[in-house]
Amino acid sequence: RRDTIDKIAGMMNRVELIGLVAAGVFALIAILVVFNTIRMAIFNRKEEIYMMRLVGASRWFIIGPFVVEASFYGIISSIIAALVGFFGTFALRDSIGQALMDPTIELMRNNWLYFSAAIMFIGVMIGIVSALLATRKYVKVK
Repeated sequence: RRDTIDKIAGMMNRVELIGLVAAGVFALIAILVVFNTIRMAIFNRKEEIYMMRLVGASRWFIIGPFVVEASFYGIISSIIAALVGFFGTFALRDSIGQALMDPTIELMRNNWLYFSAAIMFIGVMIGIVSALLATRKYVKVK
């Protein structure tokens, strides 16, 4: 029986590693999408940024609206991700099996506030990092 337990533990480790790699890939994709969106916003507001520079606006005053905009993108996307994850779990309950999914659903029900806060925090941080990366190159104040 020890062999079987070791095989199951090995499979669980591989599944966990695959999940972490997939999460990293999706986070990178999210950063790139928000990065390009903020870059387009900067491009559309070039004249406004130029005028702010002329009147002596600080770098943070110029990039502040872009960081706030990216944070809103993070909040909206995290709400969508939480809803898809929660309802997706219920959808999988019927196809995978009630016995396997009930502990996960119970965990989500008991800790929904923590999960939602964590997802929202990650979404906002992805938005802020993307905005800072996008504005670093295009918003240079002397």
